[in-house]
Amino acid sequence: PAGTRIHVVGRSLVEALMLGPDQFRSTSLVDIPVFEARSLAVQLPAPGNLRVRLARSPQNQRWTFESPIQTRADKNAVELVLSGIRELSVASFLDTPPAAGVTGLDNPAFRLTVEGTQRRAILLLGTPVSAEARPGVTRAETEMYAKLEDRDTVFTVNITDDLLDDLRNAQTKLRERRLLDFDPARLTALSITAPGQPEVSLQRLETGAWQVLARQGTEAAQPQAADPAVVARLIEQLGQLRAVAFHSDAPFPVDLEQWGFNRAEREVVLNLTPEPPAQAASATLLLGVTTNAGGQPLTYARVADAQFVYQVRSAILDELPVVARHYRLRTLRDLPPGARITGVALRRLADGTTVFARDLAAGQTWETALAAEKPELQSAVQQLLGELRTLRARDFVRDAFSPTLEIDGQPQPWVYQLDVTIALSGAGEAERTTTSTLLLGERQGGTSLLVGSAEFNTVFHATQPFLDSAFALTFGSRDPGPPPAQPAKDNGDTAKPEVPAAQSATEPKP
Repeated sequence: PAGTRIHVVGRSLVEALMLGPDQFRSTSLVDIPVFEARSLAVQLPAPGNLRVRLARSPQNQRWTFESPIQTRADKNAVELVLSGIRELSVASFLDTPPAAGVTGLDNPAFRLTVEGTQRRAILLLGTPVSAEARPGVTRAETEMYAKLEDRDTVFTVNITDDLLDDLRNAQTKLRERRLLDFDPARLTALSITAPGQPEVSLQRLETGAWQVLARQGTEAAQPQAADPAVVARLIEQLGQLRAVAFHSDAPFPVDLEQWGFNRAEREVVLNLTPEPPAQAASATLLLGVTTNAGGQPLTYARVADAQFVYQVRSAILDELPVVARHYRLRTLRDLPPGARITGVALRRLADGTTVFARDLAAGQTWETALAAEKPELQSAVQQLLGELRTLRARDFVRDAFSPTLEIDGQPQPWVYQLDVTIALSGAGEAERTTTSTLLLGERQGGTSLLVGSAEFNTVFHATQPFLDSAFALTFGSRDPGPPPAQPAKDNGDTAKPEVPAAQSATEPKP
């Protein structure tokens, strides 16, 4: 400063002092983090002036619509939109902006309001800057005039077309499409009814297992253990049932009748354990069926005590059969580790001939008993033994055992009888034997074999391993094996063996 000395400094000092106003301007617009946001409002211009407002509940952090309708919002979709708004930044500042009529900010295309903790940001989006592509703007983005409501500075932003579509259609894009909002752990009972069929009820026991029973009026059938895999799939399908389209938000009674709700195709009632804060203890889902002008079936759904009607996939009806045996436990028998199968006898009922029979001698194992048999037979018997230890049904055909089977609506006699000798032993007790009998039909196609059991009082389809092993025993002796190899035909294209030069023409060719 005294002018007596000269210092050599870095050029960066000069460059730092040469910064213009644009370098000191912040390009961020809405700096409210997603986790802090408490509400989001999207207002569209006249003449519609549609205003969509969503708020987050401080109790459960769920988003709901407050206008134009009151319903649940999709939490993930809302937070993705909030994240997209927060990521918006200034593309360019306009020190001499065009007239308000050019920017469209006098009647903005979007008025976005995000409220956080004791602060609020309002962003106005006007018209697109140009219909032509501009440098730095991709085809999936639109450059628009914008400004913050509490400031006069006009700038442009690059906003993705996906975000614009979500904002323009916020009433549907941000709406929750899942019809039922419940915690599976709170589910205690579930019932399914259909016109003209007895109600099927599923109940969770204190052990966590499920049981199923069919109700006909005031009478109830004997409860049976329910298959956990089938019940789990049912609960999953109900929890994931989503709207294909939001069909109507304010239907008239005549509309509900036209869409099949006067006699609902399915009525599903879910009973839940009450849980604060004041959550519903039950929910009822109604499914109606109608047809369109082309005769194609359409399925509509609504939740009781709510006015909204949704269109859903018609396949959901197949996931809700009103047949108690569909939910019955597929495992009919699971022998304890100490139990042994000591004998198997398979005979044809028409003539009483024995197809296969083998009893274990004292101390003998199945490996030694089958050692002299063909490998194919050994494999089939071992697989059948495993299926008989843990006897499972692929699905149930009848609720009770029948002395005859039914194929294509015609009664048919059972074809085979399979007797299984089981030895049971307890601690300090002598071994005792029991015989279990299964009746088999003929194999129907590649995956169908009917099995009847008076012991378990049912008729069911066998699992594929059971079918394969039983078929190997019943058909194995008649299996002719693969067809013999056919000699290749000489069509003149194959090369003929050469005759040695020393061979006489009169000698036979090799």
